[in-house]
Amino acid sequence: MSRARILADYVAGGVTAAEFDRLDGIGSAAVGISDSQTLTNKTLTSPTLTTPAFTGTPTGLNGITSHHDMWALSATNYGRKNPIVDWSRGVETLGWGRINGAEPMTLDTGIFSFPTEGYWRVFYHAWCRVGSTRPDPRIFETIYVTLNGSAGTPTFNDVAQGVGALAGDVYDVSIDVEAIIDVTDKDEVKVKLAHYPDDATADSTGVAILYNSTAYPLTYCSFTKLGDT
Repeated sequence: MSRARILADYVAGGVTAAEFDRLDGIGSAAVGISDSQTLTNKTLTSPTLTTPAFTGTPTGLNGITSHHDMWALSATNYGRKNPIVDWSRGVETLGWGRINGAEPMTLDTGIFSFPTEGYWRVFYHAWCRVGSTRPDPRIFETIYVTLNGSAGTPTFNDVAQGVGALAGDVYDVSIDVEAIIDVTDKDEVKVKLAHYPDDATADSTGVAILYNSTAYPLTYCSFTKLGDT
């Protein structure tokens, strides 16, 4: 509903200009009515309504993405992988964007570290393909987070999981998983990703593989800072 229509409804209801000011936050002078007048039965012709500019300081999520980083799988993975370690940056040469490359995510043996505290969106896209035999496994793709990443053996918990299946005539399946992570301490909060076909051992080639292409990324992940914590 337009502001003009809302104002017309107030007119029909018989409010004063001062009451209208309090209700709508728009000065009565903006529509040519003095505070001493009553709006009952007045006719408004194409009034110009203005909204004051916001001059305060926004709180919470600031609406501006200060960090965005993308990684692609650098080699096809066979069997179960926890964590997936074959990630590489530099995919921006294929047209992928990156924000604040001076403060990128860092990777150490499959574990990602954040460059700064805040609320982060973690997105993981897995492309799975049938292996050398024809199984019908379920495939689980998982995002894990630890809150004690500096420990010798950090404790990881799964925070998001997607599932797919290579059944019947299906030879490829893609699975998307995402989570919002509150990184309260960049030295402690870390992330890893895992690929887990049901019917597999650590490196079995007969079941669903986590697929990579040298021409363009098929399996990839991204990390986007949404705002300060």
